[in-house]
Amino acid sequence: MHGVGPFGYTIEKIVIRNGKCTARSQFIFGKRHPWKKSSCEGHTIHELITSVQEQELKGVFSSKILIHEKYGFISSYSADPKTDASDQDWHFEVSGFTVN
Repeated sequence: MHGVGPFGYTIEKIVIRNGKCTARSQFIFGKRHPWKKSSCEGHTIHELITSVQEQELKGVFSSKILIHEKYGFISSYSADPKTDASDQDWHFEVSGFTVN
């Protein structure tokens, strides 16, 4: 899930099997929109870690990181980036993570 805020948010379902990634997304703003094919780009655990590192290096007024207790990856991140633009908070949450 990412983009939580007054303008809705998107749920991404990412599945990686045998090294191949597939993705679907569903936008939610007042109601759930239909699932549609999506891109895996930017949504793998490694890419999420990289995006957090990049944001922290650019600067934040505040941020919050939660770590998955079993696997040690970032399961939730929210930040108030250092910028002059208003309402630039960003967030993602990894839920329903399973290893088969």
